Amino acid sequence: MPFAHADYGKLTVLSELLSLNYLHKEIREKEGAYGAGAQNDPHKGTMTLFSYRDPNNIKTYSIYEKCID
Repeated sequence: MPFAHADYGKLTVLSELLSLNYLHKEIREKEGAYGAGAQNDPHKGTMTLFSYRDPNNIKTYSIYEKCID
């Protein structure tokens, strides 16, 4: 049961905070991508970072690494 995991709520909140407060500003506003975000998938047990129509995708990888910090 994926939604019963102890960290499900924390990871869902973290993905929203990353999307709205960090990734949108760094990737969308500063680097010109059409969008960026983070998504928690409890069925797969993964946290996904994404951007789309990103003109600076190599620089985006370094922004993703900063999320881990």
